Amino acid sequence: MLFFLFFILAFLLLFPETVCSGAKDGLFLWATVVLPSLFPFCLCTSLIRTYTNGSFSKYFLLFAGILSGYPIGAKLSGELYQKGVLSYRSAVFFSGFTNNASPMFVIYFAGGSLLHLGNERYVFYLLLLVSSFLGSFCTWLLLRRNPANAHFLPKSAEKKESTDSLSLFDQLDLELNHSAELLIKIGCYILVFSVLTSFLKQTVFFGPLPTSLLCGILEITTGNHLLCQSLADSPIKTALSLAITSFGGLCAMAQTNSVIQKNGLSIFWYAGSKLFSGFFAFFLCLLWLLCLSLIHISEPTRHL
Repeated sequence: MLFFLFFILAFLLLFPETVCSGAKDGLFLWATVVLPSLFPFCLCTSLIRTYTNGSFSKYFLLFAGILSGYPIGAKLSGELYQKGVLSYRSAVFFSGFTNNASPMFVIYFAGGSLLHLGNERYVFYLLLLVSSFLGSFCTWLLLRRNPANAHFLPKSAEKKESTDSLSLFDQLDLELNHSAELLIKIGCYILVFSVLTSFLKQTVFFGPLPTSLLCGILEITTGNHLLCQSLADSPIKTALSLAITSFGGLCAMAQTNSVIQKNGLSIFWYAGSKLFSGFFAFFLCLLWLLCLSLIHISEPTRHL
């Protein structure tokens, strides 16, 4: 570990421009995309979770997690497990299924700006949700082999302040602090992985395609951008982009780990579900594009 820390220190000293460039990119991404899109959802879902109970609020919060983007879905799943609302197996399933890139990122950035899919970008997002469901379902099936994974925590396991003793403004102040702490932590993870991505982009050991895939494994925004630059429009490019986006990258995985570990969920199962999701996304996307091409080929034949 000490050797690794000295290696990082040497890297910071030898490549200061790369470090500064990566840090600036990470801070820009956090300030202009992550903070404005994530903060309202984070605060709103925290307040709803505090003041509501029952199955309706459970599914409403999980749906909000899908809309929010990383790592809100996993955060809400872990909190519902801690409250005794979800079993361990269900919490692992929902932490994988509801924890994805936001619809804005997938539909408008990846599907629209980078891949130029037009109206098909909505199918692109639907395929991501389907692959995420299938990947999480595979993990759920593995957990089902052990009956102990179906356990619930007792309702008294969660230590929380009574909402009756707090006014709305006091509760708002408390949730503002929690949301700010989470978003600052997310920003730090984005900064670290942006520096690593910046270093990868400048290496000469790999070609453009392997570099873009490695960057995508680290962080999906830069990875998708480089992938679309290194490949011409093709089904493989679209499928790889969806696979990278469905996997989420190690940056999102680190963010997720920071919010689920305190709730008793394992990053091992979450990582497994995202690996499954990436594979499903790649092959489902290829199948979809193959069906589209067959439809386009058959249309002129009908006119004849």
